Amino acid sequence: MKRLMIASLLGGTFLLSSLAFAEKGCSGPGKPGEFFKELELNSEQKEILREMRDDRMEMLKRMRQLHEKREALNEMLSDYSVSEDAIREAAGEIGKEMQGFGEKRLENMFKLRRTLNRDQFLKVIEKLEERKRDHFGRGPEKWGEKFDANNRCAGGVD
Repeated sequence: MKRLMIASLLGGTFLLSSLAFAEKGCSGPGKPGEFFKELELNSEQKEILREMRDDRMEMLKRMRQLHEKREALNEMLSDYSVSEDAIREAAGEIGKEMQGFGEKRLENMFKLRRTLNRDQFLKVIEKLEERKRDHFGRGPEKWGEKFDANNRCAGGVD
């Protein structure tokens, strides 16, 4: 968590956006459900991915709300009259609000890993990474929105 706080202070939007769009996995342009068809997942595996999508959407909404706090934190950092302790406290508040999302995503990844063979799991990871690359670069004003102008899902699988 300390790394997150420091990286958030120094890394700006890049860190937050990379966290937000990690493992993106939606159908993107095209018909809903194509993501599942390509991966040949069973209903249990689809449900795990849907749960991951819902968790990710909640995280993205929170991150959009926290973005303003992070911007205020950056202003505090540039104001030399603000003490380091006050800055640490503000950074800690942001970290506390985000805590828990990473652990839940990891547990969902473990569930998938237990239900898929190695090749299937690697294929899922590859597709999630592909969707992440397709989506990377959207600004925080779009975090938590389901679709952008290109009808690409911002939060996960359809």
